[in-house]
Amino acid sequence: MELNEGDVGVVNTAGVGDWARRLTASVGAQIRTMRRAQDLSAQALADRTAALGHEVKRSVIADMENGRRPTVAASDLLILAAALGVPPIALLIQPAATNGPIEVLPGVTESPWEAYDWIVGARVRPPSLAGGDRSLEHWRAAQDPFGHKFQFDHLVRQMMDSVRLAYQYRTAKNADELAAREEEKRRQIDLQLIALLERMTAAGYSIPDGLDEYRPDGL
Repeated sequence: MELNEGDVGVVNTAGVGDWARRLTASVGAQIRTMRRAQDLSAQALADRTAALGHEVKRSVIADMENGRRPTVAASDLLILAAALGVPPIALLIQPAATNGPIEVLPGVTESPWEAYDWIVGARVRPPSLAGGDRSLEHWRAAQDPFGHKFQFDHLVRQMMDSVRLAYQYRTAKNADELAAREEEKRRQIDLQLIALLERMTAAGYSIPDGLDEYRPDGL
C-alpha cells in the first residue's frame, strides 16, 4: 500500500488482502468477550438484536466470533453494540495494553488511541492521504462539526465542574467569595457557549443535546 509523504501509521504490505477478514475477526472476538462478560449466549444476543428491529442471526454471530465471516456490515456492528449496551467504537478498538497496535487500513497499523482519534475525528490528519494534497482539505472540512462538538462538551464539563464546586464551597468560611468566583466563571463559560452555538448555527450544524440545564439566556 503506497502512502504519501507525511502520512501517519506504520505500513506493512504483507497479507493486506486479508485485512477485511482480520478486522471482522477482531470485531467478532470483542463481541464474544463482551457477550461472555454478560453471561449471554449467542442466541440470547441474537434475540436482543431482533427485539431492537434488526436481527443478527446466531449463526452470523458465531461465524464472526470464530473468524469465519469475511466482512461485518455497519448495520450489524451498530445493532450488536446496542444489544450489548456498549459504544460501537468498543467493538472496533480494544485499548488494553496487551492488545498492541490496530490495523486501521490494509497494512497500516496505529496505536489504539490514534485509531480512536481517527474514528471520532479528533486528530490533525487521517492515517492516509489517499486522495493526494486535497485530502487534508477535505479531512478538515469533514472534521469541523466534530471539532465544534468537542468544544461544546469541554465547555459543558467546565460548567458542571463549576456548579459542583459552588455546592462544595457553601460551607467554607469565605463561601460568598468562592461562590462569586464560580458565578463569574460560569458567566464567562456562558459567553463562550453563546459564541460557539452562534458559529455552529451559522455553519448549519445541529445544536448538541445536553444544553438545557446550562442554556445561556436567549438561546
